[in-house]
Amino acid sequence: MQLSLDTASDLASIALSREGDIVAERSWHCHRNHTVEMLPAIDRLLTESGVTTRDLTAVFVSTGPGMYTGLRVGISIGKGIARA
Repeated sequence: MQLSLDTASDLASIALSREGDIVAERSWHCHRNHTVEMLPAIDRLLTESGVTTRDLTAVFVSTGPGMYTGLRVGISIGKGIARA
């Protein structure tokens, strides 16, 4: 199972996929509030899909172009999940 994060703009997106096929996804206008909204959204998506972080084999993160702060949040969250 793979987790994808896109925080490059005001439209945040997360998705779960299995071998390239999307299993679940969510997009919303976060109005530059990525820091507060991204982790709870990931937690909800994983819970609703019956997936734990231990089930993840990869984390994909958008690297731009886009807003510096939004990209920094996404990359930091991705690195944190991957390390955990």
